[in-house]
Amino acid sequence: MSNQKEKATHKAVRLAIVRIEKGRPNTVSHKRKMSVAAVAEEAGVSRALIHRDCPELLERIKGGVN
Repeated sequence: MSNQKEKATHKAVRLAIVRIEKGRPNTVSHKRKMSVAAVAEEAGVSRALIHRDCPELLERIKGGVN
């Protein structure tokens, strides 16, 4: 179950990143810059969860990976 929940969380964060990148977020303002806080709010998760469980996505948020 935890693996399934983890996959769902990663998917939510990835989709939030894509929506913000495309300028079409659902929750946050489209004027907000890409940040861990903006992605967390858009995905409905905590910033700590992104830092702890999504290191590869954290690099994408920070601009390390396109």
